[in-house]
Amino acid sequence: MLLSTPSRYRRRLFTVSLRFSAKSNISSSSSQAKLLNPPDEDCRGFLPWLEEKAGAEISTKLYIGKSSYGRSLFASQHIQRGDCILKVPFKAQIAPDNLPRDVKVILVDEVDHVSMVAVAILAETKHGKDSRWAPYISCFPRLEEMNSTVFWSEDELNMIYGSTVYEETIKQKFIIRDAFSKIRPVLETFPEVFGSILYEDFMHAYALVKSRAWECPKGVSLIPFADFLNHDGFSEAIVVNDEEKQESEVTADCNYAPEGEVRISYGKLANATLMLDFGFTIQHNIHDQVHLASEQ
Repeated sequence: MLLSTPSRYRRRLFTVSLRFSAKSNISSSSSQAKLLNPPDEDCRGFLPWLEEKAGAEISTKLYIGKSSYGRSLFASQHIQRGDCILKVPFKAQIAPDNLPRDVKVILVDEVDHVSMVAVAILAETKHGKDSRWAPYISCFPRLEEMNSTVFWSEDELNMIYGSTVYEETIKQKFIIRDAFSKIRPVLETFPEVFGSILYEDFMHAYALVKSRAWECPKGVSLIPFADFLNHDGFSEAIVVNDEEKQESEVTADCNYAPEGEVRISYGKLANATLMLDFGFTIQHNIHDQVHLASEQ
């Protein structure tokens, strides 16, 4: 069996949790376990739709619900450490292969995989409710809901001037602008596929992919349902690609009580990266870093 363990490309959830706790045998505290976390009615049909699209069972152990921190995944039953909690076939993920063939041929040598998946999202968004990915795309945060620092105003960025986050934000904005300049002629060549795409539209799609996608055998991919999982700085659970089975899966790294929020690791990320890509930081981040300027 060939297993590839991807580093989390970057990911922001519909709403990310701004907390995390030390590992314990049961992930939720006793007070947390008493909280009622009912299913999110807006997403009640999401898992059945995805399983029909995948032609396979995705998960019997998780459901989409809302906590005080927003939308996330919860245990629908007792979960033991080592249990496989979800499996999503490659064919039910959005990767560069989802681009229309004519578009992909032109783009393949021009831009990176994040940009290619962003273009695939733009193409599907153009179809609206007729898109075969509509139930998934409708779950994405809107432009005004994005918290990454690339969407901050100039005045907001000036508040963090001179910091690592500021420097990386400026670099990221340049990368996005450069990618759009390469992609724009292609978008304009296929108005029937994309319609009229503005820079803000591409920037939104690019940031969605940058914050939600994992590395995969095809470059990067968006994994429906899995991207409702929130981040835990202490978690050892990650998304693993099984190339033999052609699916991505997640295995629990600790026990969960019913209704406990299930989380995974996005990677060993410092607060500067978390703020840049996802728009949040965590207290007492064990992976945080401090950059010291050297004397000239």
